[in-house]
Amino acid sequence: MREAGGQPLLQASELRRYLVALGAAIMMIGLTALVPTGPRPAEATVLAVGPGARAQTSSTAGSDGGGTLVLGGPAAAPAAPTAAPGVGAANGPLTPVEAEIVRLTNELRANPAGALARREPLPSCVSDPFYAITLSPDTGLPSAVPALEVDDGVTLALARPWAATLASTGRFEHRSSDEAHQLYSQLGLPVGAWGENIAWFTGFDIAQAARIHFDGWRESDAGHYCALVSPRFTHLGVGAIEDGGQSWAVQNFYG
Repeated sequence: MREAGGQPLLQASELRRYLVALGAAIMMIGLTALVPTGPRPAEATVLAVGPGARAQTSSTAGSDGGGTLVLGGPAAAPAAPTAAPGVGAANGPLTPVEAEIVRLTNELRANPAGALARREPLPSCVSDPFYAITLSPDTGLPSAVPALEVDDGVTLALARPWAATLASTGRFEHRSSDEAHQLYSQLGLPVGAWGENIAWFTGFDIAQAARIHFDGWRESDAGHYCALVSPRFTHLGVGAIEDGGQSWAVQNFYG
Protein backbone atom coordinates (compact mmCIF):
# COMPACT_ATOMS: atom_id res chain seq x y z
CA MET A 1 0.00 0.00 0.00
CA ARG A 2 1.32 3.47 -0.85
CA GLU A 3 0.57 6.99 0.26
CA ALA A 4 -0.40 9.60 -2.33
CA GLY A 5 3.25 10.45 -2.84
CA GLY A 6 4.08 6.88 -3.79
CA GLN A 7 5.85 5.84 -0.57
CA PRO A 8 4.90 2.34 0.63
CA LEU A 9 2.63 2.16 3.67
CA LEU A 10 3.17 -1.59 3.88
CA GLN A 11 5.90 -3.94 2.78
CA ALA A 12 4.86 -6.52 0.21
CA SER A 13 4.97 -9.27 2.85
CA GLU A 14 2.46 -7.32 4.96
CA LEU A 15 -0.02 -6.54 2.18
CA ARG A 16 -1.90 -9.78 2.82
CA ARG A 17 -3.01 -8.35 6.15
CA TYR A 18 -5.07 -5.84 4.22
CA LEU A 19 -6.75 -8.30 1.88
CA VAL A 20 -10.48 -8.28 2.46
CA ALA A 21 -13.19 -10.86 2.11
CA LEU A 22 -14.27 -10.24 -1.43
CA GLY A 23 -15.96 -11.76 -4.45
CA ALA A 24 -16.52 -10.98 -8.10
CA ALA A 25 -19.31 -11.78 -10.51
CA ILE A 26 -18.76 -11.00 -14.17
CA MET A 27 -21.64 -11.60 -16.56
CA MET A 28 -22.08 -11.11 -20.27
CA ILE A 29 -24.99 -11.22 -22.70
CA GLY A 30 -25.02 -12.13 -26.37
CA LEU A 31 -21.44 -13.40 -26.51
CA THR A 32 -21.97 -17.12 -26.22
CA ALA A 33 -19.09 -17.88 -28.55
CA LEU A 34 -16.66 -16.44 -26.00
CA VAL A 35 -18.06 -18.40 -23.07
CA PRO A 36 -16.69 -21.83 -22.06
CA THR A 37 -19.23 -24.61 -22.47
CA GLY A 38 -18.38 -26.28 -19.16
CA PRO A 39 -17.76 -25.16 -15.57
CA ARG A 40 -14.37 -23.94 -14.47
CA PRO A 41 -12.85 -25.30 -11.27
CA ALA A 42 -13.58 -23.29 -8.17
CA GLU A 43 -10.74 -21.61 -6.35
CA ALA A 44 -10.85 -20.61 -2.70
CA THR A 45 -8.22 -19.29 -0.33
CA VAL A 46 -8.63 -18.59 3.37
CA LEU A 47 -5.75 -16.82 5.08
CA ALA A 48 -5.36 -16.44 8.84
CA VAL A 49 -3.76 -13.01 9.13
CA GLY A 50 -3.94 -12.25 12.81
CA PRO A 51 -6.27 -12.22 15.82
CA GLY A 52 -9.80 -11.34 14.75
CA ALA A 53 -8.86 -10.81 11.11
CA ARG A 54 -9.42 -13.06 8.12
CA ALA A 55 -9.12 -12.81 4.36
CA GLN A 56 -10.92 -14.94 1.80
CA THR A 57 -11.16 -14.95 -1.98
CA SER A 58 -13.28 -17.24 -4.12
CA SER A 59 -13.79 -17.72 -7.85
CA THR A 60 -15.88 -20.06 -9.95
CA ALA A 61 -17.21 -19.82 -13.48
CA GLY A 62 -19.48 -21.60 -15.91
CA SER A 63 -21.87 -21.21 -18.80
CA ASP A 64 -25.63 -21.72 -18.87
CA GLY A 65 -25.55 -21.99 -22.66
CA GLY A 66 -27.26 -18.62 -23.01
CA GLY A 67 -24.23 -16.39 -22.96
CA THR A 68 -23.86 -15.86 -19.22
CA LEU A 69 -20.47 -16.10 -17.56
CA VAL A 70 -20.35 -15.99 -13.76
CA LEU A 71 -17.22 -15.59 -11.67
CA GLY A 72 -17.21 -15.31 -7.93
CA GLY A 73 -18.77 -16.54 -4.74
CA PRO A 74 -22.39 -17.59 -4.18
CA ALA A 75 -25.10 -15.47 -5.75
CA ALA A 76 -28.05 -14.22 -3.78
CA ALA A 77 -31.48 -15.64 -4.51
CA PRO A 78 -33.52 -13.50 -6.94
CA ALA A 79 -35.51 -10.74 -5.30
CA ALA A 80 -38.08 -8.33 -6.66
CA PRO A 81 -36.06 -5.26 -7.67
CA THR A 82 -37.10 -1.87 -6.43
CA ALA A 83 -37.96 0.85 -8.88
CA ALA A 84 -34.73 2.17 -10.33
CA PRO A 85 -34.03 5.80 -11.18
CA GLY A 86 -33.07 6.78 -14.68
CA VAL A 87 -29.51 6.94 -15.87
CA GLY A 88 -27.78 9.95 -14.43
CA ALA A 89 -30.27 10.39 -11.58
CA ALA A 90 -28.50 11.38 -8.38
CA ASN A 91 -29.18 12.24 -4.77
CA GLY A 92 -25.95 14.09 -4.27
CA PRO A 93 -22.24 13.47 -4.93
CA LEU A 94 -20.40 10.28 -4.17
CA THR A 95 -19.25 9.82 -0.60
CA PRO A 96 -15.52 10.38 -0.01
CA VAL A 97 -14.90 6.62 0.13
CA GLU A 98 -16.87 6.02 -3.07
CA ALA A 99 -15.11 8.86 -4.88
CA GLU A 100 -11.70 7.56 -3.81
CA ILE A 101 -12.53 4.06 -5.07
CA VAL A 102 -13.40 5.60 -8.45
CA ARG A 103 -10.21 7.67 -8.47
CA LEU A 104 -8.00 4.69 -7.65
CA THR A 105 -9.71 2.50 -10.23
CA ASN A 106 -9.27 5.06 -13.00
CA GLU A 107 -5.68 5.78 -12.04
CA LEU A 108 -4.93 2.06 -12.39
CA ARG A 109 -6.71 1.94 -15.76
CA ALA A 110 -4.72 4.94 -17.02
CA ASN A 111 -1.38 3.40 -16.04
CA PRO A 112 -1.43 -0.27 -14.97
CA ALA A 113 2.37 -0.16 -14.62
CA GLY A 114 2.39 2.99 -12.49
CA ALA A 115 2.33 3.65 -8.75
CA LEU A 116 -0.78 1.48 -8.31
CA ALA A 117 0.57 -1.47 -10.31
CA ARG A 118 -0.40 -4.95 -9.16
CA ARG A 119 2.31 -6.57 -7.01
CA GLU A 120 1.31 -10.22 -7.40
CA PRO A 121 1.76 -12.19 -10.66
CA LEU A 122 -1.04 -11.56 -13.13
CA PRO A 123 -4.14 -13.73 -12.65
CA SER A 124 -5.18 -16.17 -15.36
CA CYS A 125 -8.24 -14.07 -16.24
CA VAL A 126 -6.04 -11.65 -18.23
CA SER A 127 -6.06 -14.24 -21.03
CA ASP A 128 -9.84 -14.75 -20.92
CA PRO A 129 -11.32 -13.36 -24.18
CA PHE A 130 -14.26 -11.94 -22.24
CA TYR A 131 -12.13 -9.22 -20.67
CA ALA A 132 -10.43 -8.26 -23.98
CA ILE A 133 -7.26 -7.32 -22.09
CA THR A 134 -4.09 -6.72 -24.12
CA LEU A 135 -0.69 -6.82 -22.45
CA SER A 136 1.92 -4.16 -23.11
CA PRO A 137 5.06 -5.61 -24.76
CA ASP A 138 7.11 -3.14 -22.73
CA THR A 139 5.81 -3.93 -19.23
CA GLY A 140 4.01 -7.26 -19.55
CA LEU A 141 1.09 -5.64 -17.73
CA PRO A 142 -2.31 -4.67 -19.14
CA SER A 143 -2.32 -1.78 -21.57
CA ALA A 144 -3.90 1.51 -20.52
CA VAL A 145 -7.65 1.82 -21.13
CA PRO A 146 -10.08 4.76 -20.90
CA ALA A 147 -11.43 5.90 -17.55
CA LEU A 148 -14.76 4.54 -16.35
CA GLU A 149 -17.61 7.05 -16.32
CA VAL A 150 -19.59 7.13 -13.08
CA ASP A 151 -23.26 6.32 -13.62
CA ASP A 152 -25.29 7.77 -10.73
CA GLY A 153 -28.29 5.64 -11.66
CA VAL A 154 -26.28 2.44 -11.22
CA THR A 155 -24.83 3.77 -7.97
CA LEU A 156 -28.34 4.40 -6.61
CA ALA A 157 -30.11 1.34 -8.02
CA LEU A 158 -27.45 -1.33 -7.63
CA ALA A 159 -24.20 -0.50 -5.80
CA ARG A 160 -25.35 1.45 -2.73
CA PRO A 161 -28.44 -0.68 -2.06
CA TRP A 162 -26.41 -3.88 -2.29
CA ALA A 163 -23.69 -2.55 0.04
CA ALA A 164 -26.46 -1.61 2.49
CA THR A 165 -28.02 -5.07 2.15
CA LEU A 166 -24.72 -6.77 2.92
CA ALA A 167 -24.16 -4.49 5.91
CA SER A 168 -27.67 -4.95 7.36
CA THR A 169 -27.99 -8.71 6.83
CA GLY A 170 -24.47 -9.93 7.52
CA ARG A 171 -24.51 -11.82 4.21
CA PHE A 172 -21.55 -11.77 1.86
CA GLU A 173 -22.75 -12.74 -1.57
CA HIS A 174 -23.50 -11.32 -5.00
CA ARG A 175 -26.77 -9.97 -6.26
CA SER A 176 -28.30 -12.68 -8.46
CA SER A 177 -27.72 -12.35 -12.19
CA ASP A 178 -31.50 -12.37 -12.77
CA GLU A 179 -32.03 -9.41 -10.46
CA ALA A 180 -29.05 -7.52 -11.89
CA HIS A 181 -30.41 -8.01 -15.39
CA GLN A 182 -33.83 -6.73 -14.33
CA LEU A 183 -32.34 -3.64 -12.73
CA TYR A 184 -30.18 -2.78 -15.72
CA SER A 185 -33.24 -3.22 -17.94
CA GLN A 186 -35.28 -0.89 -15.71
CA LEU A 187 -32.53 1.69 -16.07
CA GLY A 188 -32.91 1.44 -19.83
CA LEU A 189 -29.25 0.60 -20.33
CA PRO A 190 -28.15 -1.20 -23.52
CA VAL A 191 -25.79 -3.36 -21.49
CA GLY A 192 -23.73 -5.98 -23.33
CA ALA A 193 -21.55 -6.94 -20.37
CA TRP A 194 -21.67 -6.24 -16.69
CA GLY A 195 -19.75 -7.19 -13.57
CA GLU A 196 -19.73 -6.82 -9.81
CA ASN A 197 -16.91 -6.62 -7.25
CA ILE A 198 -17.79 -6.81 -3.57
CA ALA A 199 -15.56 -6.41 -0.52
CA TRP A 200 -15.76 -6.37 3.28
CA PHE A 201 -13.28 -5.93 6.10
CA THR A 202 -13.18 -5.50 9.85
CA GLY A 203 -10.38 -4.80 12.30
CA PHE A 204 -8.43 -2.45 10.04
CA ASP A 205 -8.19 1.32 9.64
CA ILE A 206 -11.58 2.69 8.50
CA ALA A 207 -9.83 5.89 7.39
CA GLN A 208 -8.08 3.77 4.74
CA ALA A 209 -11.27 1.97 3.65
CA ALA A 210 -11.15 2.91 -0.04
CA ARG A 211 -7.52 1.88 -0.40
CA ILE A 212 -8.00 -1.37 1.53
CA HIS A 213 -10.93 -2.38 -0.69
CA PHE A 214 -9.10 -1.35 -3.86
CA ASP A 215 -5.88 -3.17 -2.91
CA GLY A 216 -7.85 -6.32 -2.12
CA TRP A 217 -9.52 -6.28 -5.54
CA ARG A 218 -6.28 -5.41 -7.32
CA GLU A 219 -4.30 -8.26 -5.72
CA SER A 220 -7.04 -10.89 -6.01
CA ASP A 221 -6.35 -14.01 -8.05
CA ALA A 222 -10.00 -14.16 -9.13
CA GLY A 223 -11.73 -11.85 -11.62
CA HIS A 224 -11.57 -8.63 -9.60
CA TYR A 225 -8.36 -7.26 -11.11
CA CYS A 226 -9.49 -8.04 -14.64
CA ALA A 227 -12.76 -6.20 -14.04
CA LEU A 228 -10.77 -3.16 -12.89
CA VAL A 229 -8.65 -2.99 -16.07
CA SER A 230 -10.97 -4.47 -18.72
CA PRO A 231 -11.77 -2.28 -21.75
CA ARG A 232 -15.11 -4.13 -22.00
CA PHE A 233 -16.44 -1.93 -19.20
CA THR A 234 -17.11 1.76 -19.79
CA HIS A 235 -19.27 2.79 -16.80
CA LEU A 236 -19.26 2.24 -13.06
CA GLY A 237 -21.56 2.57 -10.07
CA VAL A 238 -20.05 2.34 -6.60
CA GLY A 239 -21.42 2.01 -3.08
CA ALA A 240 -19.67 1.99 0.29
CA ILE A 241 -21.00 1.59 3.82
CA GLU A 242 -19.07 1.90 7.09
CA ASP A 243 -20.52 0.81 10.43
CA GLY A 244 -19.03 -0.23 13.75
CA GLY A 245 -15.47 -0.62 12.51
CA GLN A 246 -16.58 -2.59 9.47
CA SER A 247 -16.67 -1.52 5.83
CA TRP A 248 -18.50 -2.89 2.79
CA ALA A 249 -17.96 -1.81 -0.82
CA VAL A 250 -19.59 -2.72 -4.13
CA GLN A 251 -18.53 -1.89 -7.69
CA ASN A 252 -20.99 -2.43 -10.53
CA PHE A 253 -19.44 -2.25 -14.01
CA TYR A 254 -21.11 -2.29 -17.40
CA GLY A 255 -20.25 -1.69 -21.01
